[in-house]
Amino acid sequence: SHIVVEDKWKPEITCPDDIEILCVYDEDDLLITGNPIVFDCSDYVLEYSDEYIQFDCAENSSVFTHITRTFIVTDIYGNNNSCVQHIDQLRGEISQVNWPDDITYQCNNVPGNFLPGVTGWPQIGNVNLTTTGTGICGLSVSYIDQIANICPGEYKIVRTWTIFDWCTEGTGGPSNQTFVQYIKIADVPPTISYTSQSWVYDAVNDWYIISANNWVSEPHPS
Repeated sequence: SHIVVEDKWKPEITCPDDIEILCVYDEDDLLITGNPIVFDCSDYVLEYSDEYIQFDCAENSSVFTHITRTFIVTDIYGNNNSCVQHIDQLRGEISQVNWPDDITYQCNNVPGNFLPGVTGWPQIGNVNLTTTGTGICGLSVSYIDQIANICPGEYKIVRTWTIFDWCTEGTGGPSNQTFVQYIKIADVPPTISYTSQSWVYDAVNDWYIISANNWVSEPHPS
């Protein structure tokens, strides 16, 4: 006699919770959006398909894209089951922007330039908001620099950032906000280098006289 064991039960599947993600995040990254929980007595294949609905600002000032994700699990016997997850990709808001920190450089150790790639861009979701016109999350950025002298050899770059939100939540209209970043180039005490030949002994006072006649001035950025 033979005993035949057949799997006629469809797999069990539980979808991850519905979720809202910022528009800079990849909706296909299941580490962000979540994986379903599947149980079955047999080997199975898990797949998913997405349906997208995109909104303009007048239709929805908060959500940029709504995704209906259907997970389908099929075991080796052809039994299948499915569940649905809803994902909203949100537009960016000015309140979510992280501004670059103030920064100080010593005048004898400055970078080759003071552009934002060196001194820092505003970010949203750890993604740079640049001036290249990408319009990440419906936000744009610009900046202007002013030089403020403090004393000879020391000055600050006063960088005024402006963030534009072209679809403000609740109103749907444009808005903007400014932020000031200070980039300081600090003076440092002079250093003296000499050789033993530059020492002049003063026998009257019983000390050595050392001559120093060179100094370096750091130029302002143009």
